[in-house]
Amino acid sequence: NEAHISLAHEVLAPHLTQLPISKHGTFTVESCTTFQAKDERVAQMLAFYRDAGFETLALIPIHIGSANIGVLQLADAQPALLSLPTLQMLEGAALELGQAVQRLNSARGLRESEELYRTLLETSPDAQLLVGTDGEIFTANQQASELLGIANKGHLIGQSLYNYVAQIDAERFFHNFALLLNRQQSQRFECSLLQVNGQPLIAELSCGLIHDAGGETKAIMVVARDLTERKQMQAQLSQADRLASVGVLAAGVAHEINNPLTFILSNLENLSEQFGEFITAGRRATPELEGLKAAEPLREYLRADFYDDVQSSINDAVEGARRVSDIVSGLKTFSRIDEQQLEELALHDLIDQVLKLTSNELRYRARVVKDYNQLPPIQGSKGSLAQALINLIVNAAHAIEEGHAEKNEITVRTETVGDEVLISIRDSGHGIKEEHKGRL
Repeated sequence: NEAHISLAHEVLAPHLTQLPISKHGTFTVESCTTFQAKDERVAQMLAFYRDAGFETLALIPIHIGSANIGVLQLADAQPALLSLPTLQMLEGAALELGQAVQRLNSARGLRESEELYRTLLETSPDAQLLVGTDGEIFTANQQASELLGIANKGHLIGQSLYNYVAQIDAERFFHNFALLLNRQQSQRFECSLLQVNGQPLIAELSCGLIHDAGGETKAIMVVARDLTERKQMQAQLSQADRLASVGVLAAGVAHEINNPLTFILSNLENLSEQFGEFITAGRRATPELEGLKAAEPLREYLRADFYDDVQSSINDAVEGARRVSDIVSGLKTFSRIDEQQLEELALHDLIDQVLKLTSNELRYRARVVKDYNQLPPIQGSKGSLAQALINLIVNAAHAIEEGHAEKNEITVRTETVGDEVLISIRDSGHGIKEEHKGRL
């Protein structure tokens, strides 16, 4: 009767050590009617059994270790003296019950531990693999299969982790695994891995040993964290630092070049003007020099083709100096990339400056087509906009192979769209790879 067992456990369990019981904690009553209980609660319990029609009672505690988890009850309506074999049989049954409950609890605890481990494995943001000392993969979470480019994590089981180590880092990988096994110390190191499609990635591997109860190494837990994007970001930051340094250097170089260049341009322009005046004056005086033998060399210098040759050389020098001036102006614009103040921009002039700065990248790859439309004045950061345009135009150039400039085009188009100004840069190159579009 479940109610009787419940009451017996509730009443007796806290007091079993205080009752006249055997070495196993058994409590027996030959007659609930005649038994004189000193403990009030025991007396109440016996009265309950007596009122329920029982006289003989045996209560055998069920133990797990030193803890009482229940009571095995035998009750009879007739007064009787329970024999020693009967009590021993009941005590053996109670012992078996305790051991069975302990095994059930252990199995339940093991299942809960396994479930907790699986939950931790699958909810971890990092890839986790359990591998043997020979590299065989015993189990892995979904993050591990995604890291290695495998749709189903079950396909990893039984494979060797060594198959996914890039050849360039194989020596480092095996060296750290040897340290792990020989020194019995966890290892953390960076390693190049290969996805199933051959795509490389950089991962941080944390490896630790798993031992059995006897201390023998049974497996290796490998936790892998993808560092590819972090490394790319670090490279970009490093590149940005170098660009900032180049910008500072460019500003200094531009300043140093600009001053003497101003003198050169001014003197060349003055020379061109004065040379023209000299030739004109000489030609006017030519008739008066007729017949003078000493004037023959002068008349030779005053001939038209000589003037044209010299004037062409001067013009070329002026044009070259102006081109250097344009480059210096572009460098000064590039050096202002960190300046964020807004100013009114002549957008077409800025694009032309950028095209001159990048002309070396464009010259052997494509023809530049300018499709400029009427634009309103805009406010912007000249340095930042110039840097953005440089990046776009250089990227467009690098999408085209060198050697066929006449067959390829890079088109720069400007237009107004509503109340905004749109700059479009189109190239005839191979375009962006599909796997890179997600990073735009």
